Amino acid sequence: MGNDGLWAMNVWAAAVALAIVAGIWSATTHREARPSLPPEHVAGAALLAFFGWEILLGLPESVRGYALLSAGLGDFLGLQSQQAFLIAQAAFAIGSGFAVIGILRRRTWGAVLGIGLAATIVVWSVLSVASLTATLADSMGPDAYWNVVVSILGLRAIPALAAAALLLWPIVRPETGRADPSTY
Repeated sequence: MGNDGLWAMNVWAAAVALAIVAGIWSATTHREARPSLPPEHVAGAALLAFFGWEILLGLPESVRGYALLSAGLGDFLGLQSQQAFLIAQAAFAIGSGFAVIGILRRRTWGAVLGIGLAATIVVWSVLSVASLTATLADSMGPDAYWNVVVSILGLRAIPALAAAALLLWPIVRPETGRADPSTY
């Protein structure tokens, strides 16, 4: 990601930290279980679990990359950004597991944590496009550039927005007027 992308790693790490703080705050202020498990929460939890799994699968490569960057090189430019990014990846993977468990146990904090973590995927997607535009847009042809941008936004940002919306909808929508699933 070059030196131009180091700011993006720091911003994403801060976004993950903010999502986790929001989840912890929600856990301390909303201890009660929700009366039911909305199907939207199940769908949002599935998307969040996918993102957590994806981040977890990339974690060993990030550890390897960090080890290569920090192996006897001294004060490498951007090492702190790499550290923050690595910690944020681990925190995201662990946090998404906790969020899914919390969601499935009908806890509001699980949904709040899930919304925050899904939002960090949107943030990372936007930051990736911005970093790509700043560093590689001139060297890529327009077709290749737009293929990458559409892939980043379509395969990451849109499903993450869907996960956040699915998790948020039952929280902001009143329970009244909801159909009873046992009548189907």
